[in-house]
Amino acid sequence: MSKNQSLFSSRRSLPGAALFAFLAWPVMATAQNGPVVNGQFFSPKNCATEHWPATKPIHSSNICRFEGTRTVAYGNQGKFVTRTATGSVSCSNAVFGDPLPGKAKRCHLNVVTLTSPSQPAKPQIGNVSTVVADNAAAKAAADKTAADKAVQALSAQQTAMLLWRNDLPAKHPKGSCASCHGADFFDLARIGSTDADIVRRALIDGATADEAEALRQAVRNMRQSMKLPATNPRTFRPFQPGGQILLPQLQEAQWNITAVKRDIAFAENVSTLLPTFYGTRIATLAQAQKARDEMLDIARGSNSSGASPKSTQLRDLPVGLDYPLWSADKFHGNKEGTLNDWVADLGFVPKPGRKVEWQALENAYLTRPANDTFWAMYSSVDGMLELATPLGACKAQSRSGGSGVGSIHFELCGRATGAFKHKFKSAVIGQHMMRMDALGRLNEFANGALGFSYLDLDPQFRSVPKENWGGRSMLPSDLWEVGDVLGRTTIRALAEKTLGEGTAALGLPNFVVDSIDASRTVTKEEQELRLPWMWIGFTFDPSFARIAPSHSTRVAEYMVATLLDAKLFNHNAFMTHMRLMAASYLPEASAIAAKTSTGVSRVTNDRLHEVINYSYFFGYGRNLMGAGYDGWAESVKHGGAGPVPQTLKDRSAQLWSTQVSNGMRTGLLLLLDEVQKRPQGLNKAWLTETAKEIQKATPAQWRKDYREHWAKFQPEHSAADTALLNQVAQAIVQAAGI
Repeated sequence: MSKNQSLFSSRRSLPGAALFAFLAWPVMATAQNGPVVNGQFFSPKNCATEHWPATKPIHSSNICRFEGTRTVAYGNQGKFVTRTATGSVSCSNAVFGDPLPGKAKRCHLNVVTLTSPSQPAKPQIGNVSTVVADNAAAKAAADKTAADKAVQALSAQQTAMLLWRNDLPAKHPKGSCASCHGADFFDLARIGSTDADIVRRALIDGATADEAEALRQAVRNMRQSMKLPATNPRTFRPFQPGGQILLPQLQEAQWNITAVKRDIAFAENVSTLLPTFYGTRIATLAQAQKARDEMLDIARGSNSSGASPKSTQLRDLPVGLDYPLWSADKFHGNKEGTLNDWVADLGFVPKPGRKVEWQALENAYLTRPANDTFWAMYSSVDGMLELATPLGACKAQSRSGGSGVGSIHFELCGRATGAFKHKFKSAVIGQHMMRMDALGRLNEFANGALGFSYLDLDPQFRSVPKENWGGRSMLPSDLWEVGDVLGRTTIRALAEKTLGEGTAALGLPNFVVDSIDASRTVTKEEQELRLPWMWIGFTFDPSFARIAPSHSTRVAEYMVATLLDAKLFNHNAFMTHMRLMAASYLPEASAIAAKTSTGVSRVTNDRLHEVINYSYFFGYGRNLMGAGYDGWAESVKHGGAGPVPQTLKDRSAQLWSTQVSNGMRTGLLLLLDEVQKRPQGLNKAWLTETAKEIQKATPAQWRKDYREHWAKFQPEHSAADTALLNQVAQAIVQAAGI
């Protein structure tokens, strides 16, 4: 299968939110020759045994393997629970729960057709001495309709899941539905996919008419069973803060005017959460600390500063940019002929010999969706899966000159597979987030200021791949990488002018090339990919310290450029100050790899100097809000959209310069306090190098960008601000002892 209300901003528990994909049935009795559950007989010979601790990764020794969809009983000594699975299932407490604590359990396959109860039930434990009287005859008439529906639903479910996982090249050359969407079709149920779209896409992708109908029915059953809200898949943008873009009804002929108005709306909203940043001149340490705490409250979703009684968290903060659709489909117009959606464009299927293991992980997750089962599945993607359709010969030319294959700067062709794998893993993450939100448990997954930082300290997650940089451990960052690797280093690097030419030159298969608007420019596609995905990635790691092991990422170089291209000046200022505060003060931003098997340790942050590291935010005249280039995209000759009213420019500049001016003061006051009172806690290399830099410069040269900004935007405070800057410089030299 190929390719809104906010999930982040609508925390709710939906009634009837049991997983429909893997129904659990209560134990009714036990027979001498094998378990009998709900009138269903199970083989006396077990297919696997439970002898692997639930805290350890699923191992092949406790996997029950079988053909098709079967019901499996798990337990011993007359106490069993059951699950329905396809292909394989892990015989473990992690999947079934523990019906017999402290005793070894076994898995048994069913040997007769399942007799379904009238309603799916949670797992229950029966006892060998307990035989439930069969009173079906007394209520057979009343239960017959419900039972028939349950059997029909189960039949549709089984057929749909077999279709969903079918990756036989002769039938599904793109790969299975699961290879692009995720473990099951929950996403289709959640986003409101229409019956017509489900059937149409299934038939296009190789399903028979009966299979397509079963999938349609299974999706509808899941939607009804879990009481998922009605949504329009053409407008529903998962995780869009507030459920929609700021000023959603805004209609302007010029995109730059639209962007500036939404940017102003963003700043005006943020100013209510950051009253100190947007207030009068910050002149004292106490004011600086309050401004810092207001910003960190947004990162954490807390209210320690008292500025945000509603405790708005960064991932819930409404923004002036659209998040991607879940599944764009050019059938609904060229506007959706884009790579900018969640569902993967290229399928990733199990490598030869790994299907049983992979499907066991999927089954374990679908049976019990939780952090541990999800991360066990996610962390196996790189080792177990490969492209269903290998890329053709890459003939793309990079903008740096020469073929993409040999390009040192962009590594264009070589990056393409990795870029699309990031997108597949983002779809897996996105489907899980939607499911957890429906279950009222999203906070368990997207937890804390750095979204997945709980992986640091829990040893059962140590199998999640991490990269080390400077002793620092990276966290899963696929959401960011879709914008960075797919948008920036793959699409942006193409020398071809149109997306049709570019995707063909990359060797992407025809079904991908045909799914996009061939006339769309590479520049437009790059911008539309970078902007939302980088912002989503930022909301999961506002410190930028754990996204990727590169300086450019850590200082948000390309996100700064992306926001400026979109004329979102105030979004850019907010992002930058959030980065400075989060990188300097969030403990989660300073995790380092441990030498033991218990994960990683968090240490005292020696990067407090980051609080004044504006880096590219001030580069190239940006400290003066776009001096030296067409900052408002007004020059039609150079690709701009036309003039922006001066009143809008003035309001935008007022909000921007107020936050930036006070942000600089906040950083300087916080740093001055550290340098004067706790210099031993600062990074020694930074302290020494900065002191040397100050000594080489004239008084008017060190942090010239600060001085220029204050002189232009707040000249009435320029003398006091310059004095503060000089005081910090003197303290650094003194603390360095040179």
